[in-house]
Amino acid sequence: MKTLVCAIAILLLGLPVPMAHCQELEKGPNSQLFKMLDGNRDGQLDPYETLDVLIQVQAQLDGQKLTARRIESLLKDQADSEREEISEMLKDMDRNGDGKTTLDEMDEDSREIAQMLDKNNDGTISVEEASFFEMSEEFFMSSEDIQEQVNGVFAEFDKDKDGHLTKNEATNEEFSWSQMSEGDSNGDGRVTKAEMTAFLAADNQKAVFKINSNTAVMTGVINSDTPAAVLRLIHEHPKVRTIEMENVPGSIDDEANLRAARYVRKFGFTTVIKYNGSVASGGTDFFLAGQKRIVEKGGKLGIHSWGGPGFQGKDVPKDNPQHQLYLKYYEEIGIPAEFYWRTLEAAPANDIHWMTEKEIEQFHVRTNE
Repeated sequence: MKTLVCAIAILLLGLPVPMAHCQELEKGPNSQLFKMLDGNRDGQLDPYETLDVLIQVQAQLDGQKLTARRIESLLKDQADSEREEISEMLKDMDRNGDGKTTLDEMDEDSREIAQMLDKNNDGTISVEEASFFEMSEEFFMSSEDIQEQVNGVFAEFDKDKDGHLTKNEATNEEFSWSQMSEGDSNGDGRVTKAEMTAFLAADNQKAVFKINSNTAVMTGVINSDTPAAVLRLIHEHPKVRTIEMENVPGSIDDEANLRAARYVRKFGFTTVIKYNGSVASGGTDFFLAGQKRIVEKGGKLGIHSWGGPGFQGKDVPKDNPQHQLYLKYYEEIGIPAEFYWRTLEAAPANDIHWMTEKEIEQFHVRTNE
């Protein structure tokens, strides 16, 4: 593995990686180099995960050589930055200013996540607990949990017991029709148990690409593994030029999502949402990376605001740096800034707005081709 990692660095990126650094990998997960190359922190090195990390490192090198001291510096800067970001987040949640972030201080929308963060169950969240939190491991349900949820939803909302859910039956504000209709794959205005089960299955798995001739069919949630998956697609399936997004409900790692999207853009992929496809949230941002973008009639494209404990993105002043992550990305791919501001107003973070044909044309979501 270490030889392959170094070969990638030298041959694909042209990075000056001394053999001593390759030998450093023999120390395994305790090696500083290993820790840097293990992008998703699972204790294993995947060559494309490593390539993704090295591309990021190359952007930071600014002409400098990749020395052991430079690696140490990059690791320290990364750790300090993450710790500072987490500390600021916890400070914002500390409403009584006593220096502790407790579950009692969380609003209803944040408490579920906070309980997951509190690993030692002491009622408070520490920087260390937040630092080692793995989103996908906590949020993805098992197939048994999915079936239990589907049965519960139908028991509560299917008033006429006809085996379908309709807009008239979705009367709960916390579970609106806009959310429920994500599972309506055939667009008939009704959601069956099979449709909801299929949607929730996609919503509870990491994004995967299934190769079908010159097309990669994408299903699942974008996560820290997705940039590596796109790089694998590029290098192992060079004839694939189209990514059909079948059911991509969102992302649980914004930075990884945009890195993956930029790879899609750089290598000139076409992105497609077919008549029965459903793409939302971070999936919409990934779709927009396509050099050519096709949305068939009936294809669903969802947008909403980002948010945090007790606030929505629209509450943040427009000159706040938090907006720049996506404003910069949209500028790169030729999407007007107005689209970003529209996402903040379209729906709150816990809901979804399905774009109309007028909006798709207005914001250049579909390319003219």
